[in-house]
Amino acid sequence: MVSRTLLSAIGITVWTAVLVTAAPRAISHRHDYSYGHDRAHSIEISAHDDAPVASCSDLHVRFDHHDAVVQSEERTITKAEAPTLRVNAESNGGLQVEGWDNDAYSVTLCKAAEAGSDAESVLGSIKMTFSKGELGVTGPSSHDRWTAHLLVKAPRGAAMELRVNNGPVGLFHVDGTLKVRAVNGPITVRRCKGDLDLSAENGPVSLEENGGKQSVRTQNGPITIDLDGKNWSGAGLEAHATNGPVTLRVPAGYQSGVVLESDGNGPFSCQASVCNEGRKTWDEEHKRVEFGTGPTVIRVSTVNGPVSVR
Repeated sequence: MVSRTLLSAIGITVWTAVLVTAAPRAISHRHDYSYGHDRAHSIEISAHDDAPVASCSDLHVRFDHHDAVVQSEERTITKAEAPTLRVNAESNGGLQVEGWDNDAYSVTLCKAAEAGSDAESVLGSIKMTFSKGELGVTGPSSHDRWTAHLLVKAPRGAAMELRVNNGPVGLFHVDGTLKVRAVNGPITVRRCKGDLDLSAENGPVSLEENGGKQSVRTQNGPITIDLDGKNWSGAGLEAHATNGPVTLRVPAGYQSGVVLESDGNGPFSCQASVCNEGRKTWDEEHKRVEFGTGPTVIRVSTVNGPVSVR
């Protein structure tokens, strides 16, 4: 199934929208664009389940509803080459980082171009770049009927700085120190631990079954948090949304201390079993609920956004 859709913009006439039916999943996005008075065009990239993408063959790429021509490029990067690996995926694609047990980074570039007589030439112009610890992608600036997606496998203890515009970000099973900056794209963080500093604009963020120390901030986008087990493992989670809704899913019997706050006039719904024992502070402008028997390690807040606890 195609699990999430991102409409973000490239080209001369631009419009941007994010379609969210729940939390963002794995990889799925779409670009719509037009040239002057010409008809609109589209690029769609999808994966058929919620698991991490293992190879380029797991991606389905279409231009104007026609299958694209896809090629891959691979390389290995050692920790010595990049004590902090900086990844720049700021145009025409997205980024996935998955943790693994090897000592080096493995990078796969999935590049796709519209089928046609010049497809091979366009693909040949799309290249992975790496210099002084920075990984990126270059492509033909005069031809926008292409897309590129980076699949990175990261060793334990990895230090990474990620920057993505107009594309999805997926982080899976990563144990390290990550700084993420994203604009106009959905972000999924699943079963990660370590130290995460994440800031996103205009896109949904999904945090699923994580641990460690995580700081998450969104502007004009929702946050969905799925807790698991009985306790948070690690230093804690701080998540804040401005002008976006917050959804928190809490299993029955969750023990770690949780504080959830809302400023503004957004609705506040608390339907999880833990809500029955929640300690509430309530007025028209500020709403606060606390639950759990342990020290407070999870702090979630929103300004001008609805809150739902399930």
